[in-house]
Amino acid sequence: GEQVKNVVMINCGGNVDILDILQPDENVVFYVIDSHRPLYLDNIFNDGQVKLVVDSETETFQLPEFDDIYGSEDESEDDGDEGIDEEEEDEGSDGEGGEPSQKQPKRESRYRRRRRKRNWKQKREEIKHKYYYYASKGTSSALLVFDL
Repeated sequence: GEQVKNVVMINCGGNVDILDILQPDENVVFYVIDSHRPLYLDNIFNDGQVKLVVDSETETFQLPEFDDIYGSEDESEDDGDEGIDEEEEDEGSDGEGGEPSQKQPKRESRYRRRRRKRNWKQKREEIKHKYYYYASKGTSSALLVFDL
């Protein structure tokens, strides 16, 4: 049968995670015309499946930086290194007396990465809270469609 490729959502979908809720195929594109604010950040930063229709002349968005919310490649690499350090540390524990001095830098490095990640997560939650705190309305969906 014929499959849906485009979905137009009027006055809904802007402030929820559409892709998580609907779990569409990768080739389905959503065009969202919604006056509810704030817009869901995943919808704003989505690079393909969600297209937000907004009046860029009258609306200004104070968006957080992408890396402040989603992180950068450096944080994801740290996650992968963390498990390796723990395995190496466990393997080295059966060794001779000279090895604890080698383990100490790994523990400090792992501690720093965890602390940095914890601080980043806390900052991210604060930024998201500030962004999502106030519910409001943007340009009317009817006016946006009329202007199209």
